[in-house]
Amino acid sequence: MDYAEYLQHDATALARRVARGDVAASELLALALDRNAAVHGRINAVCRLLEPQARAQLDRAMGGAL
Repeated sequence: MDYAEYLQHDATALARRVARGDVAASELLALALDRNAAVHGRINAVCRLLEPQARAQLDRAMGGAL
């Protein structure tokens, strides 16, 4: 998935795509982190980046309806 396609989906749609196996959660995380790195210096929108915690969640089983 590229960033343009990523932008076409809300969080629920992205979660569904992960659940179906269309895209890996690690791929979505990489897209989000790359985009943050590209724009953070200009917009300063992320006050605390929780990358280690996000990466740790990739190793846990996902539960829930989606």
